[in-house]
Amino acid sequence: MTEIDQKKIRAVHKYFEDEFPECNIRVGYDRNRMAPKFQVFGMEKNYCAIINRAFFHNRETAEINAWLHTFELTKKLADHANCTILINPEGSMTVE
Repeated sequence: MTEIDQKKIRAVHKYFEDEFPECNIRVGYDRNRMAPKFQVFGMEKNYCAIINRAFFHNRETAEINAWLHTFELTKKLADHANCTILINPEGSMTVE
């Protein structure tokens, strides 16, 4: 299994920092899905996104921020606070 380029992980982390400036962001790893896990801890609500490894391999670093904005990840997270959003290889999102 190939490593995910850390620049791509940092791109997602920066996206969360920009979208949730007053929150703490934690990057971890979901062992069950073998995928990066991004957690946003707010004062009242928490958000979580697990992004499939293939999502990163299918995109250039420069494309990631634009994709996250285009597909409104922030809105999806806000609509489903305290749930987990799964981002699949093709970029579709499901709520867990």
